[in-house]
This record gives sequence, structure tokens and C-alpha cells, in this order.
Amino acid sequence: MKKSGLLLASILMLFSFLTVACGSSEDNEKSGEKTSKKKIELTIDQTTVTTDENGKALIEGTVDSKAKLSIDGTIVKQDSDGRFTFTKIINSDSEARIYAKLIAIRKNYNDEKYTVIINNNSKAYNDNIAKQEAIQKEEAEKAEPERKEAEEKAKQEEVAATKAATNDVNTPSDDTVYGTLASKDSLTKEDDILYKDEELNVLYSIVEKDEIFQVLIQLGDESTFRKDSDKNHLTELARDYMESDVTLIQTVSDESFVYESPSINKTYTVDYMLNDEGYVIAIYITQAM
Repeated sequence: MKKSGLLLASILMLFSFLTVACGSSEDNEKSGEKTSKKKIELTIDQTTVTTDENGKALIEGTVDSKAKLSIDGTIVKQDSDGRFTFTKIINSDSEARIYAKLIAIRKNYNDEKYTVIINNNSKAYNDNIAKQEAIQKEEAEKAEPERKEAEEKAKQEEVAATKAATNDVNTPSDDTVYGTLASKDSLTKEDDILYKDEELNVLYSIVEKDEIFQVLIQLGDESTFRKDSDKNHLTELARDYMESDVTLIQTVSDESFVYESPSINKTYTVDYMLNDEGYVIAIYITQAM
């Protein structure tokens, strides 16, 4: 009996030992799982970068292609090989050095964190801003004449539309004889009453309140226009500075004519100036006295 009891006690002790050993092994395995997480591969091309003249800093590198990468809270896409490129924009010169924080995350892996130093080249940025502003100013100055011309044209069209809408037939058109010299700001001022359109070679003579008294179309000494063979063309040139409804009411001579505009109840005299060879070198459109 004593031997049987001793044997039973030995078996129980062995069983207890094995149970404890197995439990310890399982705990170690579980503990090992917690401590054996892999490290995410994250490689940065340059740990310190500098902004360019546009305030941009380029951060490049390679990360585990299955990991999720963010830089300063922004998710960054990578290609199938894990290659990524990220542009950090800094448009302020308040700080000389900025830190970009990178975080790579993957399930069952330890998070990988990295910080890239960005040197803020604010001088290059500010110089570039000043350069761009200078370019914009220069372009604006070049475009100013066109802007004024478009503005003046729009103004004239508005006046014409108003006239048509109100049937105001008593007001002469701008920039025609009897009308107002509305475009004088874009012309060359010869003296207090004379303004010249350099492009068209036309001279305006004005009286009180900028009313046009006379228009001189200068055809030049090398003109090849004849008063008879080029009569239609010369007439059209003169009509540009009279109301559109004018009609010829009197032919004083081959070089002098009288027109009338019923809409404004005014008459005009049109005179040709000829050179010694008989070519028309100038046309006068004048208020009839």
C-alpha cells in the first residue's frame, strides 16, 4: 500500500509540472507575438530639403508598398514599388525651418515615423513674387491702351444704343463733325484746339465743349487718288466723319461739295486739296457756315 501511494503521488507531481510548463510556454508564445512585430521599411532620399522660388519643397523616398503613408496628415500615394513623391508648399517667410512629419502604418507592424527638415528659402520666394508682380504690372501697362480703346468703344456703343432706344435724332454722333471729340484722350494734342490721330493721319479741330468743327483727312504728298476716278473712295472717306444719313445736296465744284444730315438738321462742306499733279492729298469736312 505504501508503494502504491508513493507511485500515485509521483504521478500527480509530474502532471502538475507538465501543466505549469505548458502554461508557461503558451504565455511566452503570446508575449513573443506582442514583441516580434516587424518594422515597416521607410527610406527618405534627402533628410533635409530646401524650398524653391515657388515655395515648394520636394520630399521623395520609398515605403513598404502595403503600408499607408501620410505626411503632415495628408495621405501620400505610392507606386507598386512603394516609391512616393510629395510636394510641400510653404508660401510664408515667418519660419526659417519647418518640420514635415511622416508616418507609415501597416497592420501587425510597428508604426514607422520620420521627420524631414525643410529649410525655407524665403528670399528666393519673395524675390520671385516681386518678379511676377513686376511682370504683371508691365503686361498691364502694355494692355492699358487696348483696355482704354475697348472701354471707349463700349462707351460709344452704349451712347449709340441709347440714342437708338430714345430716338434722339438731334444729337450728333461722337467723333464726327458737329459731334463731341470723345476719343481725344487717345489722340496727340497739337495745341488747344487741334488733336491728331497718328495712325489714321487725321486732324480734328474743336471748338467749345469739344465739339468738332472740322476734320482734316491727310492723304499725304505721295497720294495717288484722283478726284474723278477715285470719287467713290474719297466720298466714303469723308462720310466716316459725317452722320450716316447724309446726302449730297450741292456740287459747288469738282473739288467742293455740300452734304446734309436730316437727323440732326445740319449741313457739311467737303473740300479736296490737290497737289500740282492733280492728286487729292487732303479732304476737309467742315461745319457749314
